[in-house]
Amino acid sequence: MGSSLKNINWREISKVKLFFYSLLALLCLTIVLSIVKTTLTVRSGGSLSNVPRMASEVSYDSAAGYPNTSVDALGDYEIEESLNVTSKSTSQSAVSGAEDYEAVSYSAKIKNKEIENICDTIESWKPLGYVVFESTARNDNHCSYSFKVERLQAEAIAEEVKTLDPYDFTANIQTQKRQVLYYEGRLDILLQQQEMYKEYIANINEEYDRAIASAVDAQNSNALATLLRNRQEIVEQIDNQRISLANQLQNLAQSSGDVEDSIDYVSFSVVVYKYQIFNFQGIKDSWVSALGNLVNNINSTLQDLTVGVLNLFLGIFLVFVYGAIIIFTVVFAARLAAEIVKGVWKRTEIDDRQHEYHES
Repeated sequence: MGSSLKNINWREISKVKLFFYSLLALLCLTIVLSIVKTTLTVRSGGSLSNVPRMASEVSYDSAAGYPNTSVDALGDYEIEESLNVTSKSTSQSAVSGAEDYEAVSYSAKIKNKEIENICDTIESWKPLGYVVFESTARNDNHCSYSFKVERLQAEAIAEEVKTLDPYDFTANIQTQKRQVLYYEGRLDILLQQQEMYKEYIANINEEYDRAIASAVDAQNSNALATLLRNRQEIVEQIDNQRISLANQLQNLAQSSGDVEDSIDYVSFSVVVYKYQIFNFQGIKDSWVSALGNLVNNINSTLQDLTVGVLNLFLGIFLVFVYGAIIIFTVVFAARLAAEIVKGVWKRTEIDDRQHEYHES
């Protein structure tokens, strides 16, 4: 192969063939380099863009003159792995000890001829320190209450509700252990991520301070401007991610607080209806409503027969006016066009006669 290449007289080869040979060699070299790069990437465990950068991994690009930093994948791999481990441990341990994480709620519905005493009895629980009323509604025929009771006193209040003779009394029990363990694991992960951001920003400042000092000593204004601009961009990115992290912590604290509250307190929903065979007030209100609808219908009918008819006549009159204007415009335009055509035709005949006269 080598001897055959040496025997070739490159001066006798045309420029076109030489160009194609060079292009073929360049293509082969590109393919070989791509294969080598792919092999090295696979052996290193995947694409370099997917490798997570920890806070301590801040390199310095001496050719560009500024630190080579990236915050896109900061701790994502570690966070996801920790979350997966927490989820697995939550699933495995959620079965045992679930009774300590139970959220209990009671719902009661009561019907009685005299609801004043029942509503007063329920409202008498408001001064109790272990009872928290969340909503209250009351009128002559109905009263409803939503409140929560500390877990240790909940059974006593439930017995008090039963003494009011509810026709429907329902207890609902749900375990919240999975949610509690998940929120605890998630909180640990977010706090670790918060510390990682603090360490990362400290390393960035240290690296950029060193690079800026070098640029100042070298009196390289372009490198100094690039350093300051890149430093500002990275700090803004980290600030945005820290704000997002703070929002996640706030939402997590709210959700976790709601779950803990549902465990520490037992919720009650009590509705009391007034039982009446003949509800004279309701009958009266029904008649008043029906008479009101009748008056409204009569008023609407009278309006249609008076103002509505006048509006109809006015609309018809406007249609005739618009129609007359359109007809007049069309007729006038047609006559004008006819006069123009007639004048042009007469002028053409006169010109033809004069032409014939001159020829004769």
